[in-house]
Amino acid sequence: MPEPTAGDAAPATPPPPPPPTFAQAPPRRINITGPAGSGKSTLAARLAAALSLPHLELDSVFHGPGWTPRAEFVADVEAFLRASPGGWVVDGNYRKCRGLVWARPYTSPAVADPDPDALPGADTIVVLDLPKRTVLASLFLRTMSRVVYRTPLWHGNTETWANVLSTDPKVSVMAYCYSEFEAHRRRLVEAEAAGQGAGVRWVRLRSRAEVEAFARAVEGAAGEGAAGKEGAGDGASA
Repeated sequence: MPEPTAGDAAPATPPPPPPPTFAQAPPRRINITGPAGSGKSTLAARLAAALSLPHLELDSVFHGPGWTPRAEFVADVEAFLRASPGGWVVDGNYRKCRGLVWARPYTSPAVADPDPDALPGADTIVVLDLPKRTVLASLFLRTMSRVVYRTPLWHGNTETWANVLSTDPKVSVMAYCYSEFEAHRRRLVEAEAAGQGAGVRWVRLRSRAEVEAFARAVEGAAGEGAAGKEGAGDGASA
C-alpha cells in the first residue's frame, strides 16, 4: 500500500514549462514523480530503454510480503544508485530516500561541508501533474485489471477488491490517491520552488500529450547522441 503522508490544500502551480529541447545532452539521472496511476513506471521504462539506463521502481523495493514496508528499502535504493554511476531512471515519491535520489541542495541546503562520498542526485525531476480525473480513471482501470487477473506484484503481493471498494486511504490505493492528490501536488510545487537555480532541470507535465512530447524529445536526443558517437567512431577508424 502507499506510504502514508499528511497534507492540506494545494497552492497554485507554476506556469507550463517550454517544450524540452535537450540542446546539450539528454538527461542521465531522472526521477519521475507523480500520484499513483499517473504513469510513472510506464514513462520511466520508456526513458530507460531509450537512454540504455537501469530503471528502479521504488515500489518494488519498498513493499515486502503482505504489503509491509521493508527495512532494507533505503539501503537497496543506495545500492542501486552506487551500482549505476553512468546514470539511472528512478520512479516513485518516497521521501525516505529523497536525500539519495534528489541532489543535495534540495534536501540539505544548510550543509556547509557535504559528504564527499555522497551520490549525485537527479539531474532531471519529472513531475506528472495530470488532472485528477485523468489519474483516478487510469488508477481505477489499472487496479481493476490487477484484481481481476490476480496480477502478481512485488514479493508475491496482489491487489484485492478492498483496493477498489474501501474508503480507507490506508487500505485502498484509490482512496489514498483521492485524499492525498492536492497535498502531493503542493509538496512538489514547494520543493521545486525551494530548489530553483540549483542546476536541476524540473519538467512538469500536465497532460498525456505533454508526457508523449517529453518522451519523444528524450528519445530523439538519445538517438542523436548515439548517431554522433557512431560518426565519431567511423571518423577515427577512417
